[in-house]
Amino acid sequence: MKIRSLLFLFVFVAPGAIRADSPLIVDWGHDWGAGWYRETTALAGQPAQRIAEIDINGNGRTDDDYIGGWPFSMDKPLSPTTLVYDYSLPSATFYGGAVVQVTDIPNGEDGKPLRPRGATEGHINQNHELRDDWNLMAMPSSKREPEKERFAGALLVLWKKDDFLNGGATHRVSFEPGDMIGVFISRYWGGVDWGRWVVKSAGKYYVSRATFGDQTKSFDLTGGEGTPNGANNPVVRKTHYLDPTQTEWALYDPKPGYEIFFHADEAKFSKVALDNVEAVGFLAQRNLATGHPVAEGLWKLPHGLGESIALKFNAVQARATVHDLGPGSSLVGMVPLGGGASSPLLWMAKTETSYAQWLKVWRWAVTNQRAGNFPAEHKDKEIPGYCFIRDGVMGSMELAADRAVTPDEPVTGITWHDAVLWCNALSESEGLVPAYYADAAFTQPLRSGMDRAHLEKSGERPAVYWKKDAPGYRLPTASEWAWAAQAGGNTAVPQGGTPANGTFPVALQPLNAWGLAGMSSNVAEYVWDARGDSFDPATERVHAVLGAGFANAEKSLMPFGSEPARGAYDIGFRVVRNGGGGIPATTADGLQRQVAEGAVLPAASPMSVQDLQALARKTLHLADVSGSLPDNNNPNKDYRGGEAYPASLSGTEIPYRLWILVRNWAEQEKGYRFNFSGDMGSMTFPLSPAPTYTRDEPVTNIGWQDAAVWSNALSELLGLAPVYVDEGTGEPVRQASPFRVAMYPEYHYPNTGNYAGRPLDTAAVMKWKTVATNNGFRLPTVAELEAAEQPQKSGEAGWFSTNSGMKTHPVGTRQPGNTGLYDMQGNVSEWTYGGDSLFGQVRFGNNFAYPPGVNPHRMNSKEHPGVGRSWVGFRVIRRGSAASES
Repeated sequence: MKIRSLLFLFVFVAPGAIRADSPLIVDWGHDWGAGWYRETTALAGQPAQRIAEIDINGNGRTDDDYIGGWPFSMDKPLSPTTLVYDYSLPSATFYGGAVVQVTDIPNGEDGKPLRPRGATEGHINQNHELRDDWNLMAMPSSKREPEKERFAGALLVLWKKDDFLNGGATHRVSFEPGDMIGVFISRYWGGVDWGRWVVKSAGKYYVSRATFGDQTKSFDLTGGEGTPNGANNPVVRKTHYLDPTQTEWALYDPKPGYEIFFHADEAKFSKVALDNVEAVGFLAQRNLATGHPVAEGLWKLPHGLGESIALKFNAVQARATVHDLGPGSSLVGMVPLGGGASSPLLWMAKTETSYAQWLKVWRWAVTNQRAGNFPAEHKDKEIPGYCFIRDGVMGSMELAADRAVTPDEPVTGITWHDAVLWCNALSESEGLVPAYYADAAFTQPLRSGMDRAHLEKSGERPAVYWKKDAPGYRLPTASEWAWAAQAGGNTAVPQGGTPANGTFPVALQPLNAWGLAGMSSNVAEYVWDARGDSFDPATERVHAVLGAGFANAEKSLMPFGSEPARGAYDIGFRVVRNGGGGIPATTADGLQRQVAEGAVLPAASPMSVQDLQALARKTLHLADVSGSLPDNNNPNKDYRGGEAYPASLSGTEIPYRLWILVRNWAEQEKGYRFNFSGDMGSMTFPLSPAPTYTRDEPVTNIGWQDAAVWSNALSELLGLAPVYVDEGTGEPVRQASPFRVAMYPEYHYPNTGNYAGRPLDTAAVMKWKTVATNNGFRLPTVAELEAAEQPQKSGEAGWFSTNSGMKTHPVGTRQPGNTGLYDMQGNVSEWTYGGDSLFGQVRFGNNFAYPPGVNPHRMNSKEHPGVGRSWVGFRVIRRGSAASES
């Protein structure tokens, strides 16, 4: 490679501040998964417990009084500590307590006080309005006489400095004018007197004089027959916003246990300088008073949930001033290039973006569940969720090579648009003005690469406008990249680095004279290669990537070829930020290669269909079971009973090895398209020490439709008749819906044709049906799995929290049951067919995050089809005996 300077063309840009004054220190609000308050891996749930026996009403007895919930603690998280709760997400860990007091409990027919109900919910409600929420809810002991009891309740939720984002954990944090705390109340706020903001500063707790939600008191949420819950409630579905410097504060003394109530009538409020912030959150409280049902809809349920307290929340956000951060990012190591460290011409990431870095920002960005619907005067602080095209993968893992991969390898498998979006997401997460916009006036930061809500628009890509003076992160220009590779005039760019069998960790790559790693090894890199300051996808169909990757760019290492523009195993990126400018225009001979939309690279070593068929049959490890699936179009059934027939069930969960090979064949040979990329085991949660992953671990993080469409692909590969067909044409379904719950921007369920005047969300509604008489593969029903399972609580039968190290393991490595089936409990839970409801498709079985013999809470055993989880995979079933497919 020869690099030469053409001329010293200086491009001056405004330097921009190195750091923003008010980055996010708390941004809690994501699709967490499942769990109860204070749930641990030792128990499947931690429902409310009696905390103390106190004579609340002063009648000399305690059997008609109850104090229960989850005691206050700042040492033990109130959030779950199990992997089915996704605590790898930003701000996922929170502390506090949730307490309900009940007194004057009425007597039952035996003359003794009825069983106290107290706190009835303290767990994640999944996918309510396509968002998860936490709650504090309480119902009377007697449905028909709720007015005989008095209720009090308090929910205190706090985030500690140890978990603050963007340097807040290690630097001094203060609240200055313009900073904020926001609390988003989701679906219910009734039977609550008020909410207040809470801050711990310099060792003392303070509660705000400012309140939210107090205008509703015991507001009935329903608003009349046919009105959605909360429709007339002024508190729900909005963020309650506070500038902490614009209110007075009173000392607050929460104590371990149940003493978290704040006595506002006795408090002394004054201005307080919150200059050493150690915790931030909120307190919602109901003082002792007679209850009445606050939600008619809940009252009418079969179990009579006449809640006297009904509170649900799903996002909390705080921005504060983080002092003495210095230059650079808390996530990405930046190197100053030219001009000295105090005034460099350009800041550039030392390494290619690793998968671990990608994942941290990507997971923060791709959620519709964050503080939103801000007051009009503070809309500038609101960050809607992002919508990416591809998920990103760990280096060359898609090649399914015989070696382990780690999150420290470069992110690959992404499009150029994805790299641009990630730059903006990193900027916004750190409080910097982003570089890329959806409009030429720079009013709307670019946050979406595709429309996932409407199938007919899902192939469109947006124009991109570059705000050149923005201080946020961006891709280097081709000239900047080449100049950085030249290392200030040192043309002896180091060669080699990564062996030719795949990627290696980004930090292990050779350094050039400026200390930049991997400029000539590992993966090639995306750059800003548009013709000017904007990119038009209608006319610009080719991207340049720079740098030497480990692979031959003329042939594909995928056995059935690949389309690099849709994401390649040998293309990643690194970020830059503006410095003082004055970069000499530089070109690189032989360093660029072109990636064109729609171009297909032929396989360097093609795999025959016969070899893939043989591998599939061997890997499936089919076992004989009994099957039963009516031939109809209704997945909303458990399919228990019915006419039985011989069937073959895959002996293990589908491993990533088979997933990626069949997917590659189906995409290149049959035009299949999938929604999720699919993970290699639990790689989305790299929480184990020095985690590594292999191709024999189960594929995870796929949607329900991905599993069904892949089943069709496997059927076609093996010459079988696919079970899932288009309702109109009868053709096999070859495209999974691009719909993602986390990336759906509207605050209501997608329209399935039931709402007049609202357009049909065609990507959320895929009109399929099953042809059960066909002999192809499909997802098993719960009834089929239950019939095939040989219950074993022993850890010898699967990977559980007691032996897994909190990660997945290769399939089929524990002891099988009597039927020859592996991991029917443990390793990962599994998608099933049927049983769809408000909470989604049923997930069968235990996983690596739970101990043996424990099953998840019934509501947490379901998932929306448009959600992927790192503990959920699948296995397949088909008509016919195992011998017929050997």
